[in-house]
Amino acid sequence: MDSETVPEGIVHADLTNGICTAERCFAVIGSLLTYFDQSNLTQDFARSLAPELGKELAKDPLIAAAK
Repeated sequence: MDSETVPEGIVHADLTNGICTAERCFAVIGSLLTYFDQSNLTQDFARSLAPELGKELAKDPLIAAAK
């Protein structure tokens, strides 16, 4: 799903750049295991993405206006 296909009222936050480059996605970043299984992030790695998620959400006008 990309930002053009997201239903109205839903905020799209793409955190792919925090996990992958154009060539590959990493199993370990820093000292954190990234994937729990084939398609789910580990809890620790997901938590490490919180600052980036906050930045992405702040780009949404409705969320920014609520601050």
